[in-house]
Amino acid sequence: MTMGVDFDTGDVTGEVVDFYSRDGEALDGALTLSNGAAFAFADGVFVGAEVSGDLEIYGEVKDVEGILGGGVAGDSGEIVAGLVELDYDWQLPGDGPIITSTLEGGFIVERQ
Repeated sequence: MTMGVDFDTGDVTGEVVDFYSRDGEALDGALTLSNGAAFAFADGVFVGAEVSGDLEIYGEVKDVEGILGGGVAGDSGEIVAGLVELDYDWQLPGDGPIITSTLEGGFIVERQ
């Protein structure tokens, strides 16, 4: 994950690539962070953004969209860690209904 946080303007941008399954298998996909914001509170800084793009799910590349949110940590704000939630649609075989499913996960980004 590449995440840019501009503390002067509060803007958050970035991208996510290099996905892996639970079994360590590489998955296709690329996600973009947009419409993000960073907010300072007495207890720290919250970072949030919209997430959208393509991600391989059970062997098929799907359009996904969702949100991520996390906090800034470390003595110099060098770490951002949080949660991400992505929604995608899939259809049951034949003319079955379209169902929206949700993927949930976590992330840790360290300043380079």
